[in-house]
Amino acid sequence: MSAPRAVIFDLDDTLMPELDAIRAAFASACDIAFPGSPTQAALLRRGIQRHARALWRTTPHVAYCRRIGFSSWEGLWGDASGSALHHRFFGAWQPSYRSEAWRRALRDAGNVDTDLAERVSDAFRAEARARLRPFDGAVDVVRELRRDHAVGLLTNGESGIQREKMTSAGFEGMFAAVVVSGDIGVGKPSQEPFRLVLARMGVRPTDAVMVGNSARSDILGAQAVGMRAVLVGVAPSAPVGVRPDAIASTIRDVPAAIRARRPPPAATKTWAARPRRRRGRAAHGRSPTVGRLGSSTGACRPPLGAPSCSPERGTPVCTRVPRRDGLYLPRARWPRPLRGTARTRRDPACGTCPGWSCSTPRAVLASPTLETRSPGSTAPAATG
Repeated sequence: MSAPRAVIFDLDDTLMPELDAIRAAFASACDIAFPGSPTQAALLRRGIQRHARALWRTTPHVAYCRRIGFSSWEGLWGDASGSALHHRFFGAWQPSYRSEAWRRALRDAGNVDTDLAERVSDAFRAEARARLRPFDGAVDVVRELRRDHAVGLLTNGESGIQREKMTSAGFEGMFAAVVVSGDIGVGKPSQEPFRLVLARMGVRPTDAVMVGNSARSDILGAQAVGMRAVLVGVAPSAPVGVRPDAIASTIRDVPAAIRARRPPPAATKTWAARPRRRRGRAAHGRSPTVGRLGSSTGACRPPLGAPSCSPERGTPVCTRVPRRDGLYLPRARWPRPLRGTARTRRDPACGTCPGWSCSTPRAVLASPTLETRSPGSTAPAATG
């Protein structure tokens, strides 16, 4: 892959952990509710995720949440902000949503204490915010790429929550452009957020590369607008049906993946044009000589160690190689053998090749009864 002018990063699970951090926050909060009972704590972990998703689907704006990538667990700890109708609704609804989700989960685990639901909800919010940290080396990678590239951020989610993550992880002020799906009402893999961040950075799609962990949202979405893409966190290969331009096992491998060139496609083996057949005798000196595989230069090479000759223009060079049965055949491979009787016509002017006869590829010895000679012999062979 050639060096791009701009590098655009995804945020969640690319520059900073999300799923692992949320799981750890759930575990810590549930251990606070049931410090001496791991079984009840496990029931509470499963219950809170189930009830949070169920309540999240009852909101009148669930379609909007799915479109921008606003998840139910983010609603348990993050605060929606903004003046749009969706943001005003979530700002007023989230407190009751959190309390009801934890109350139902505690009831399934065997506890109906309402005050405990509030305490566990506050503990989960604190634990989730305490884990808003970048991956090891992520900040250094962004700083390194900023030396030679314009660096941007494109992420799905609610605008206030995503910007809080970016600030807490130490990325504030490091990006030339930041686009959050909550700001425009549509998220990846739609083409609109990709085109918007490219326009804000002033680069063409072919001059930018997307770095992300989602095969669908980041890789396929970026390639749909003509960008190149680096898949992070998947090794040693990408999911079926996804062909990223490069794969980086960790965020530290991203600069090397961006600098590396994509390997060229495998060369296709092609046969040179076959000379037209002529009846009665071989067209010596008239038909083009077929060279090596895929070559149309007309220059065949003699076997290794064989003396070469310099015949006159129009006379093919020595191309005969020995076979186990004593016959000599041309080096060029033919799609099918020639039929009928063929002759070997040697150039009498070529006397500098003792032990090798000069012929065109058309001169194939079809009959094993013809007189032949060995590579070390200087006796002339019969021409039929």
